[in-house]
Amino acid sequence: MLKHFDYHRPTSLKQAVELLSQPGAKLIAGGTDLIVSMRSSGKVPKAVVDIKCIEELKGISLLDGEIEIGAVTTINQLIESVEIRQRFPILVEAGKVLASHQVRNRATVAGNVCNASPAADMAPPLIVLNARAVVYGGNGRREIPLIDLFTGVKKTSLSNNEILTALRIPVKEGKGRYIKKARIKGPDLSTVGVACYREGQTLRVAAGACAPVPKAFEMDISGMKTQDVILQAKKSAGSMISPIDDVRASAEYRKALVEVCIERILREVLSDGEGEV
Repeated sequence: MLKHFDYHRPTSLKQAVELLSQPGAKLIAGGTDLIVSMRSSGKVPKAVVDIKCIEELKGISLLDGEIEIGAVTTINQLIESVEIRQRFPILVEAGKVLASHQVRNRATVAGNVCNASPAADMAPPLIVLNARAVVYGGNGRREIPLIDLFTGVKKTSLSNNEILTALRIPVKEGKGRYIKKARIKGPDLSTVGVACYREGQTLRVAAGACAPVPKAFEMDISGMKTQDVILQAKKSAGSMISPIDDVRASAEYRKALVEVCIERILREVLSDGEGEV
């Protein structure tokens, strides 16, 4: 049995921020992380602020050459979106391996990144797509590169009364993939998660579950041979990650998996053979 807590369902961002400013208040969207945490730890906030009813946080739209994903958009809504399927299949790929279908009906894209788990499936593909977080709080609205949101395990750069209202992704031609490796087939946290995305002669790579926060780098691959790109990408990835030994895998195995995933993806997104990319 959970301890008593106040439950609020604001209908505006201003009202939500005011409620979150109260001591002991926590935000909830899908609730797939917060409710589990409350039950397992016994730590119950004084108040829960549910933002599901705020209209401006709903839906996926194309605005000024960018895709905007509202904060309460669920993973299944993302997967089913025609815009996302056509422009960013890498996000569909990541969404389909996140938890189970039932959980994806509740879990939100923004919630998955704001929970700041090192194993968050949506973080690496959003980072390689150059996604930005739109944040609203007591000091108004601001935007930050998504990678700057993460500051540690389960920690973000958001203030207590700030809300991630949307994720914005520039629409540009590119090709990429996300590969998740887990202990079992079916719903499980990532042992590693790797995303690679090629946009013209720029390659971006991001890895999850290999450090306290997602790690990423960018390469100019102009004039490089395919094999040289793969070798350099593996080297760069190895220098940026800091995996640990835990129940899911050893640090050594994680390092090897990251290299395997990078090579598999780059063999697909780069040109065939040993010619220049």
